[in-house]
Amino acid sequence: GLMMRNHPEFIETMVAASASGCVFVPIDPRTRGAKLAYTLRNSECRGIICADYALAQVAAVRGELPDLEWIVVLESREDPGSPAAADVPGAEPFAPLLDTAEKYVDVRVDAPLDPFEIIYTSGTTGDPKGVVCSNGRYVGASAMGYLIGFTPEDRPYNGLSLTHGNAQLITLAPSLTMKLRAVFSRRFTKSRLWDVLREHGCTVFNLLGGMATAIYSEPPKPNDADNPVRVVLSAGMPAELWEAFEKRFNLKILECYGAVEGGLAINPVGVGPIGSFGKPPPGLDMKIVDEQGNECPPGVVGELISRPSTGERVEVEYFKNEEASRKKTHGGWLRSG
Repeated sequence: GLMMRNHPEFIETMVAASASGCVFVPIDPRTRGAKLAYTLRNSECRGIICADYALAQVAAVRGELPDLEWIVVLESREDPGSPAAADVPGAEPFAPLLDTAEKYVDVRVDAPLDPFEIIYTSGTTGDPKGVVCSNGRYVGASAMGYLIGFTPEDRPYNGLSLTHGNAQLITLAPSLTMKLRAVFSRRFTKSRLWDVLREHGCTVFNLLGGMATAIYSEPPKPNDADNPVRVVLSAGMPAELWEAFEKRFNLKILECYGAVEGGLAINPVGVGPIGSFGKPPPGLDMKIVDEQGNECPPGVVGELISRPSTGERVEVEYFKNEEASRKKTHGGWLRSG
C-alpha cells in the first residue's frame, strides 16, 4: 500500500516497486474506515508505506487486517498533531531505511504484462474495484505526451493526487519518458494556482470536472492573462465557460476523456466543437450503442464503447473479480458505463 500526498517518496516507491517485482496499491490519504480496510484486504497488501498524517487511519483498521505485516511511516510533520511511527506498535520510520547501505537487485519484472499497480475505482456504486495495471501499460501511457502535444520545452503541472490516474498517467508517465521537469503540488489550490504556475514556469496543467468553475469563480486580477501557460488539459470544461476561460487566462483548452480501465478521446486545440471531448486517437475505434448493442444515430443517447481498430479484444482485469472483468469487456468492447 502507498498512502501519501505527492511527496518525492511516492514516485521513488513506484520505481522501486517495479524494479523489485512488487505491486503497489495507491490509496488516497483521506481514505479511512471500512473503505480503507476493504482496499488493503482486497488487494492482499502485506505492508503499507504511509505518511504520518494517514497513520491514525491505518492504525484504526489494523486489527481487521491479519495479513498486514509491516507499516513504514514517512514522517512529514506537515499536519500538526499527527502521530509518529513510535506511537504505533510495529511501525517504523521511513528515514532510517535510507541511511542503511544500498542493496542492488536485478530487475525482477520478467515481462511487460507483469503487474505494476492496482488502482481502485471510486466505489460510488458499491465496493471499489481494483484495476490491475501492468508495467507495459504504464510505459504505454507515456505516449499520452505525444498525443496531446507535449514539447521538449514544456513544464507540466498537476495539483491532483498521484493516487489517481490523471496525475499518474497524463502528467507523470509522459514527463518521465520525455524527460520533462514536471511540477506537482501536495494539494491543489485554486487561490494560489497562478502564482505557483508563474513561479515554476509551468506551460501545461490539468483540470478535472468542477475545478475549472472553481478557478474561474476566483475574483479577477489584473495579471490573470500574464502567465506562462499555453494549454490546459481539461476533462469536463463547461461549454459555456470554455471561451471565457481561454480569454481571461490567455491560453487554449485541450479537452480529453479517458478512464483508468482504458478508452480515450481527444479534442485538440481549435479542431473540434467547443464542449466536445473529441474523437478517439488513431488505432482506437469508438461508438455509442443502445441497450441492444446497436449503434445509435446522431443525437441519441447511448453507452460509449471502444476497442483497438484491429478488432483485438479488450482485456481489463479487476483484481479477484472475474465477473466484473467480463462485464466490462462484454463482446470484446470496453464498456464505459
